[in-house]
Amino acid sequence: TTDNIYNKSGDAVVENYASSLALNLTKFGVNFNLAPCANIDGEYIFSTSEKSASELAVSALKGFSSKGVIPAVKHFPVQNDSSKTLDELREAELTTFASAIENKADVIMMSSAKVSAIEDTPSYLSQRTVTELLVKEMRFDGLVVSADMSDSEAQAVVSAINAGNNLILCPADIEATIEA
Repeated sequence: TTDNIYNKSGDAVVENYASSLALNLTKFGVNFNLAPCANIDGEYIFSTSEKSASELAVSALKGFSSKGVIPAVKHFPVQNDSSKTLDELREAELTTFASAIENKADVIMMSSAKVSAIEDTPSYLSQRTVTELLVKEMRFDGLVVSADMSDSEAQAVVSAINAGNNLILCPADIEATIEA
């Protein structure tokens, strides 16, 4: 499992790996990466432990940043649909994002997951999730990137902007979005 791989390797290995990956990205002129994943459930996670996931996500942030690549911590607030209460999320999943924010994360990418305790809509379309929870409550003052919107209609893109996303990822029809 990822817990075994990363916990045995430690923060330094993750930071060095992210630094190496960032160096390769910069060779191609890339200075932005939609990583690391700070979730504790789902795919591509560092760990199911909040403490380990927080430490390793921060190590990845440092590694990417050390080579001039801006990392986007993802998938806020959770990677998969959740029926947890907001207090349960604050005690677990949100701690990894709080740690990233405390460690100067500049970009957070939203999730398309629904969190019924907040609102029964995809997180990136929810003003309660983006603006109220992430920006106001957690005091994130960086760039908020939507989830992938390549299958979304123009009005959904407008809703994502109104929810507080600063950057829309892959809008399906730019002309229709401008019209909307």
